[in-house]
Order: sequence, then structure tokens, then C-alpha cells
Amino acid sequence: MRTKIYLYFGLFALIIVGAISIGVYNDTKISIVKNCKVIELQQQQLITGGKDNMRTEIRYLVITDKETFICESSMLNGKFDNSNVFWHLKKDKTYTFKVCGVGKGFLFDYRNVIKETLT
Repeated sequence: MRTKIYLYFGLFALIIVGAISIGVYNDTKISIVKNCKVIELQQQQLITGGKDNMRTEIRYLVITDKETFICESSMLNGKFDNSNVFWHLKKDKTYTFKVCGVGKGFLFDYRNVIKETLT
């Protein structure tokens, strides 16, 4: 009986550590994407909860000719001005983006824009 409890606890701990490791890896994979023409900028509102406890989260999507990026805060990269970065971008302008992440997939969201430079 005790062995089963230890096994379940170990499996649970492994899942938690794995999830944290994947998140840290995603935030620390930095790359530069050059010459991205902004096609569209989208502000999405995600509303969750019930009538007594509603929560609104805002996502900023940057759709370019190369790929779609997200603009959100990143504690590991020291970026907390996601809305400032998003609202400085202009449609039909070309930028070089410093991004973190591996791209859209089963475990990951879009790559996150950390810094933009007008080209």
C-alpha cells in the first residue's frame, strides 16, 4: 500500500517538474526573426468564470507574412510591457522581432515577441 502511494506521488512530482521544465525551455529559447511585414494586429478578450466570478484576459496577436506571434509578459525574459510593444506596432510596416519560444504546437502557444525594431 505504501509503495503505491510513493509511486503515485513520484509520478505526480515528475509531471509537475516536467511541465515547469517545458515552460522554462520555451521561454529561454530566444531567436531573431527578420523582415516580418505586419499583416494584422488582433486584440482578443478571453472571458472565463461564472456570473459571480468573471475574469477577463487580453491576448495580443501579431500576424505577419512569416508567422503569427503573441505579445505577452515574460518573467524569465524581464518583459512586462506587452501592451506597449503591441500598440507600437503598425500594420503594413516591416519589423525585426526578438522572440522566445518554439512556435505553435501541441504543448506550446505562438512565439512571444520580446522586442521589435522597425526595419
